[in-house]
Amino acid sequence: MNIGPSIGLFIQGVAHFVGSLDPNRIWESRNTTVAIGWLLGFLSAPLMEWVKDRRRKRQLEVAIRRELQEQQYQLALVSFTAEMDFGDGFNRDFILRTKQLIAGYRRANLDPEMMGKVDHFLKMSDEDLAGFVAHSKAKDTGKVIPPFESRYLDSVMSDLRLFSPDFQTKLLSIRADLGKLNFHIQTATDYERLTFTLSDPGNHEKAVNNNRLGLRQVTRLTRRIAEKIDALYPSKESGSLAKR
Repeated sequence: MNIGPSIGLFIQGVAHFVGSLDPNRIWESRNTTVAIGWLLGFLSAPLMEWVKDRRRKRQLEVAIRRELQEQQYQLALVSFTAEMDFGDGFNRDFILRTKQLIAGYRRANLDPEMMGKVDHFLKMSDEDLAGFVAHSKAKDTGKVIPPFESRYLDSVMSDLRLFSPDFQTKLLSIRADLGKLNFHIQTATDYERLTFTLSDPGNHEKAVNNNRLGLRQVTRLTRRIAEKIDALYPSKESGSLAKR
């Protein structure tokens, strides 16, 4: 609620009124007492609403940031493993950027083994890395990925009015991309299940190919959303690693 301009004009009017009174008897004026009481009554409701909104906004900022940074970590890991098996960009730059995206994470779902794998790949020679990628892509394997949920963000959509239009737009963009991601996850999962039921070789191959196409979309979207969250809440680790 933007109460600043209206309150400012009202205070100016009251100040002009008070300034017109006799300074030696200003506090004895019944009109002055009435004006001050009116001012306090006029301001109390919008001021309390403003304080309430400010408090609510601070709570939202902390909770939304926590949820999205949790998402960023999980998205970066899924992007890493999916790119390794189904994408076309698993190279040193991609691996380094993955490290930047997950380096600042310190919460309950931390996976030290995965960080170790990332460091291991960065130590490999270009030749060994290319050989690993070729071997990984040659495997006829699928992948089942659980959907991503932003339950808290979904539950506070009506409160986004407290934020700037630019910040609202960025949150809504992330939320929309999560919806697209989950669509492709479900599509890939459906085709993965079909590979276990189709006996005809031709149909089985089509299901495998569609599963892999869906997973490529998952790879692209998980990285894109992770990058959007990192741009919204840049970590110190991301910035320091980028300078190396």
